[in-house]
Amino acid sequence: MFRVGFILLCLAVIPWFLWKEYPVLKAKKRSIFPSIEVEEVENRFVVVVPCITQAPDEKIKHSCVAQSYGNYRIVYIGLKRFLDEEANSVEKVPILRSEDFVLAYLDYITNFCEPEDIIVHVGENSYLSDVDAVANLNHFYQNKEAFFTYSWPAAVSNVEREKAMRTFNKESWVAAPLKTYCAEALHFVAKSQKPIHDMEELFLSLLSYGKPSIYFVPSICCFLR
Repeated sequence: MFRVGFILLCLAVIPWFLWKEYPVLKAKKRSIFPSIEVEEVENRFVVVVPCITQAPDEKIKHSCVAQSYGNYRIVYIGLKRFLDEEANSVEKVPILRSEDFVLAYLDYITNFCEPEDIIVHVGENSYLSDVDAVANLNHFYQNKEAFFTYSWPAAVSNVEREKAMRTFNKESWVAAPLKTYCAEALHFVAKSQKPIHDMEELFLSLLSYGKPSIYFVPSICCFLR
């Protein structure tokens, strides 16, 4: 008799439990195993190659133009004496020559870049690691909280790389040979009309924009030359 009663109770409770929990279980399954893949947003990148102490060499040029990613452009910004000879040797790449590098840098990003553009600042002594470097950065920028990112090259020791991964601070970003930021930060700095004398001061000013998030990109996106 007890066994029959237990079976009847189970038959009554199980359907009620399934009816009650089905929406929750369905929602969990949908969040863990989405039926439709979300396509990556193709952000627009601007690769800036500064030429303050030297002209860009062939390794830098090739690493920039050989990118597999489609939605990006390149610009060389530097002192006139280093870029005069580049005018005819670089096809379809804007060249901005000036005796005041910081002013030229500010002018280009402010007047020729949209606020939503992502600036990739390639340090003078570094170059993009491979043809997928910008594509990897775009993958990282699918995170809507990403505003500033930085990457350290393979030439840096593992200890230094691990330290960079642990210390997400302003100094790490400013010192990184490859760094990115949203152009709206520089637009903000330009509107403030604060005098800026060098690139370190400019980068620190960029980081004063609101409360930005700084992320370390673990994939190697650049090498030192």
